[in-house]
Parts: sequence; structure tokens; C-alpha cells
Amino acid sequence: MAILITHAHYDHIMGLDVIRDAFGHPPVYISDKEASWLYSPKDNFSGLERHADLPDVVLAPAEHHYQYDDDYQIAGFRFHVRQTPGHSCGSVSLVFPDDELVLTGDALFRETIGRTDLPTGNSEQLLNSIKAELFSLPNHFMVYPGHARETTISPRRRILTHISISHEKIKKFTLSFLLIIAILITISGVVLHQKTYQASSEAQTAAKTAESTKDYLFFQSSGTAKASIVFYQGALVEETAYASLAKNLAQEGFDVYLLKTPLNLPVLSSNKALKVTAKNNLSNVYLAGHSLGGVVACLNAADSDSQAISGLILLASYPSEKTNLSDSNLKVLSITASNDKVLQWDNYEKAKKAPP
Repeated sequence: MAILITHAHYDHIMGLDVIRDAFGHPPVYISDKEASWLYSPKDNFSGLERHADLPDVVLAPAEHHYQYDDDYQIAGFRFHVRQTPGHSCGSVSLVFPDDELVLTGDALFRETIGRTDLPTGNSEQLLNSIKAELFSLPNHFMVYPGHARETTISPRRRILTHISISHEKIKKFTLSFLLIIAILITISGVVLHQKTYQASSEAQTAAKTAESTKDYLFFQSSGTAKASIVFYQGALVEETAYASLAKNLAQEGFDVYLLKTPLNLPVLSSNKALKVTAKNNLSNVYLAGHSLGGVVACLNAADSDSQAISGLILLASYPSEKTNLSDSNLKVLSITASNDKVLQWDNYEKAKKAPP
């Protein structure tokens, strides 16, 4: 007697040790490519967050790795092993010629094929495996998959031909679609760059004094920080344009984080201030922003129940009508310029009358 494993995803192995105990510990056979998965919850997927309701599957190692050159004779059964990767890197199919059947695991099913969107999966590899290793079997051979009903090899040929054609069409369509998107992004990027407010030479010099990460420019206070200011730039304004202001605030005792956003549009990273606050374990934080950046800062303040947020600093900005800060005890500093020709003054005055 022996236990033959087609692949080592948790749903195919989780009862292995129970079967071992029940039948006197027969030897286990598995592909060498997935042998370690028996005792690795990460690799057999039982340890993934989406399977938090499952216990981690950690099993004893297999006694044997499959050999692919010779027939096996075990307990009166003759069979050989064919490598059929694609659903997983070490998937195999077990062919029993005397019994005219094949065990395909999750490679081939009735009217479909196995999924290939899991780690080590590969759709092209799976299609090639099925064509080369399974469709070379006689048409009448029975197919017993790892899930659902049995079938035969013959009707699978028509289905896979359709799948292969569809796969090629999808691939061509996807490449064309991605090319069009890339062109549009390039054109949009050029237009946005031309319309983006560039940092002055003074601001560029000030920016060089900051610590730069992929998420922000950090200006550290000279001593113990009075508070942290996490700042969103205005729409189509480089974050470095505010570097002189940030440097001056740091000299006055404030830690300042100038956030970096895609295409210099704060709405494309609308929760970044909260993420930076949490990641850096900040306290006594003032969310700040210029123009559209201030609108996003207000949204963050309304969405957050963090005790770390102390207030808002708005430069030529105000909360949107949908942002409700009426239950908030946040301090608010609003700064405008009387000759501002961009600020929508009617909306600004309306926002001022609403509870902060």
C-alpha cells in the first residue's frame, strides 16, 4: 500500500496523517518540487490570512519522491507518473494503463482546467502539460480529477482547443489594451507635467536637507518635536514646492512630512496621511494641506478615530460638503490670502459657518 499525492495544496493533504495512522503508515510519494510543502503552511496555503479559520497544515515528510522514467508496481497496481505543472509547480498525473484511467489532480477537470492564478501557477505551462502529457493518452481513458465528476480524455480535447484559442485571444486583447493604456498614460503624464507647478530653486535646495522616502520628504525638528505635521500638496503642485515652508517649520520645532502622491494629485493617495501616521507611531499630529490637499486632509480627519490626530491646518482650503466634522474637537488653523484668485470664496465662507 502507498499514498500517492498529485500536488501539495492543503485541500489535498490535510487528512494525510489521519490516513497514515489508520492504515499503518504506508509510504507517501510526492514530487520533489513540493515535498517541503507538506510541512510549510505558507506553501500549502493553509497558513494564508484568507484561511485563518483553518488550522495550519504541518505534516510529516514524505518517504519517496516520484521517479518519472519507470513504471511503479504497488499493491497489485501498475502505474507511471507524468509531470503536469501549471496549477502548481510540482503537479503530477498518475496513469494506470491496465485500468485505463488517469488521476489528474487539479490539472484537468470535466469541461475545464485547473486554476492558474495561485503562486507557482502558470496558464501556458498548464495548457502545454495537458496537451503533451494527458492528450497523448487514448481517448477512452477515464479521467478522475481532484474535484467534481469523472470524465474521459476525448471530450476534453475539444474543450482545451477552445480554451487555447480563447487564451490566445485574451492575451492579444490584453496586450493591445495595455498598449493603449500606456499611450494614454504617457500623453496624460506629459500634459500633467506641463501643467504641474514646479518647485522654485530655493525650495529645491531646501528639499535636499530632508530625508526622502518613497512616501514623503521628512524634515526633522532641531530638538524635541512640539508636534508632527503631515502635509498634502495642492493638485498638480510638486511636494518639493513646499520644502522651504517645511524646513522653516522644522526649525521652529515641528516634524514635517511632505507627502508624495501619484501625478501630484492627493486624491490618488487619499489615506496616505493616516498610513504614515500609523506606520511611524506618530502622536499629536496635525493633518495639513494646500487647496485640494486640504480637502483630502479633512476627509482623513473625518474618517479617522485615532487619538493621534490633534488638528487641521488648511492653506486656501476647506472641507467638502460631504465631509462632516461637526462631532470633532479638532483644532483648525485656516490660512488664506485676500488676493487668492483660485480659492472659491463662496464655498470657503459657507464651510467656515459650519461647525469645525
